[in-house]
Amino acid sequence: DGQAKVVLYGSPWWYDKGVFLSRLLDTLAADPSAAANNYYFDAANLHMYSRANDIPRIIGWYRDQLAAHGMSSKPIWIGETNAVPYDDPLWPATKGGFRATLDEQASYLTEAFATYLGLGVERIGVNRILDGADFDAGGEPFGLMRNDQSTRPAYWAFSMLSRYYAGYLQDDWKVSR
Repeated sequence: DGQAKVVLYGSPWWYDKGVFLSRLLDTLAADPSAAANNYYFDAANLHMYSRANDIPRIIGWYRDQLAAHGMSSKPIWIGETNAVPYDDPLWPATKGGFRATLDEQASYLTEAFATYLGLGVERIGVNRILDGADFDAGGEPFGLMRNDQSTRPAYWAFSMLSRYYAGYLQDDWKVSR
C-alpha cells in the first residue's frame, strides 16, 4: 500500500536515553540502498511520560539525530504520552516514580500537547483511554477513564485539547525552534 506510513518503534527515551535510536540511525545511514528507499520509514516515534519540561530537550535531540543522519525531513510522532496519578481513590500509591496527582495528570497533558505542537510534532497519542486489563492484573492507572467508565480529570483535559487543537497544522503558527 503506497499510502501506508511506516513508523519506527516507539522509542522509550527513559530506558536508554536514545542509544537504540542512534544505533538504528547509524545502521540505516550505512545501508547503501536506504536513502533510495526513504530509509525504510516515514516517521520517528517517541514515547514520553511524566515531565513536560523535558520535552523540548528530547525532541531537539531527536531532530538533531535525524538531521545528523540525513533524515531531517522525517516527522516526529508521539506514540504515547501521559502521567500516572498516585492519588486515585481506586489505586492509592506513593508519589515516587514520577507519579502525579489526578490534577497534575490533566495539567501534564495540557502542557505536553501545547509543547509538542509548538515544536512541530505531527501526531500525538495518549496512553491510554481506559485503564484496561493490565490494570486489573496489577498495572498502573494510565487511563483517562477507569475500567468502570468513570472519568479522571485528564479525560476532560484531553477532551478540551481535542476540541481546540483538532485540525492544527504546523503552518497555522509561526514556530521558533
